[in-house]
Amino acid sequence: MNSKIVNAMSNANSNLFKQFEKIIGKNLSEYQIITELPLETTNGFMKADIVFVKVNKTTDKIEDVIVIENKLSNGTTFTARQKEGFGAILQNGQHTMNVKYSRPNLDQR
Repeated sequence: MNSKIVNAMSNANSNLFKQFEKIIGKNLSEYQIITELPLETTNGFMKADIVFVKVNKTTDKIEDVIVIENKLSNGTTFTARQKEGFGAILQNGQHTMNVKYSRPNLDQR
């Protein structure tokens, strides 16, 4: 995971944050950012580099999740677990993934 990318995506005033927000058409200030979130896959787990989570303040339910995986070069491929995790979402239409284990200082929902 590239710390410069994480820092930029954590800063609402950064150019990268603003560009990403414009591309996806969402107000990311409504989202909590989590880094290195372990998500269960069929045969283990993957760590999502950056995850934006939008929680409904009234119901305390997760409304939306955006997962970002950093690849620092075109030659870097997904790991087997990343292929399983992203494949389940993209190919099978899976709408949920479980968090594998909790992290310190992570506000769990």
